[in-house]
Amino acid sequence: EAAEVAFGGNWSAPQLQITNVHARFPDGELSARARLEVSTRAASFELESNFDVHRIAPLLDEDSQRWLAKYAWATPPVMTGSGAVVLPAWTNRQPDWAAEVLPSLRLAAHFAITNGAYLGAPVDWATSHVSYTNLVWRLPDLVAGRPEGQLQLVHVADDNTHEYFFGVHSTIDPRALRPLLGTNQQRGLDYFTFTQPPVIDGEVRGRWRENERIGFAGRVALVDFTFREQTASRFESHSARKKMPGSPR
Repeated sequence: EAAEVAFGGNWSAPQLQITNVHARFPDGELSARARLEVSTRAASFELESNFDVHRIAPLLDEDSQRWLAKYAWATPPVMTGSGAVVLPAWTNRQPDWAAEVLPSLRLAAHFAITNGAYLGAPVDWATSHVSYTNLVWRLPDLVAGRPEGQLQLVHVADDNTHEYFFGVHSTIDPRALRPLLGTNQQRGLDYFTFTQPPVIDGEVRGRWRENERIGFAGRVALVDFTFREQTASRFESHSARKKMPGSPR
């Protein structure tokens, strides 16, 4: 559903240009430009948007719809981005998109969200860059803020090897993450009462769908808290990373 859609373009062999795609929705706008070099099959685009991207869910496949449904926001996210890809040969009627096209895909974007949530866990704001090149996703500087503190996250995922890395620094109240936890985990969290949020530093490395390869290292520090009605002024713990053969460095 869009209130208005307009675009212009031109063709000057061997280049096709879409110069000014503009879509206006009740809650924001999308502006984009794209180019295609027919002789080399190289395509590229740039875009800016501030509309609720849930509106395009009907255009996505089921996996993408499920992924998008995990996110919610009161104000539509603001995003800028660009990308490039080499399309398959024009004579190839049944291309192998994963093997032939995906390795050439390059994406770079920045987004900012206010009053958002992930699977029901709320944040006041969040911002990050994200990129994809050489089959590797990178989320280098995600920061999410709440009244009591911040969550800082670094993430790298390799689509070729399926290896991943998460680096986390948190000063937010863990109780804000209750919607992400199972029943037993929530019950364990209820044993604690915090006067100030714990400081958590950690990293996780592994390979998707191979739980035996997961490695973890972390540090947790708590000050002036209560556990099962027993008070403590300070607690600190370090965990050693389990060495996983063949895991990413």
